[in-house]
Amino acid sequence: MSDCLDPSRLASQQAVLEGQLAVSMLPRVQAVSPKATEPVSYSLRFWRDPNGCIQIKVRVAARLVLRCERCLSMMDWPLESESTLAVVFSDEQAKHVAVDLEPIQVDSEGRLSLVAMVEDEILMALPLAPVHSTACGQVVREHHKEMVAAEAAKENPFAVLAALKKLN
Repeated sequence: MSDCLDPSRLASQQAVLEGQLAVSMLPRVQAVSPKATEPVSYSLRFWRDPNGCIQIKVRVAARLVLRCERCLSMMDWPLESESTLAVVFSDEQAKHVAVDLEPIQVDSEGRLSLVAMVEDEILMALPLAPVHSTACGQVVREHHKEMVAAEAAKENPFAVLAALKKLN
């Protein structure tokens, strides 16, 4: 399948495009999740609303590998996301899109990039700071206990002064 899509033609046909893309084909996603190996699944449904505006329902599903911002270990991050896009032809038209829709502007030839749509959907669904669920808290607590024990095992440089003070 070509990366360039004609949304006008696809909306007229009420087309549904489904497939998978390798993460290696999604450079912005690969930059965020370089260890991800499973393909990203996508579904795009095109139609025209009663006013003739082209809309696209974008669904993506992926299993990414992200770094936990709390314990800094790598973790699997299942991701599913869905958005409805309104195809626009100018910045001015984008300003008037309904609040429940996301505008997406076509290029000068009236085309959209499949890869860019899938990447955008994934990147918008990612958390700002991914963290493990409750299991991560246990890892952090254990690490903290180890650090406290290691600190306590260190010789206190003021212990000699305390001993001298007791002698007087």
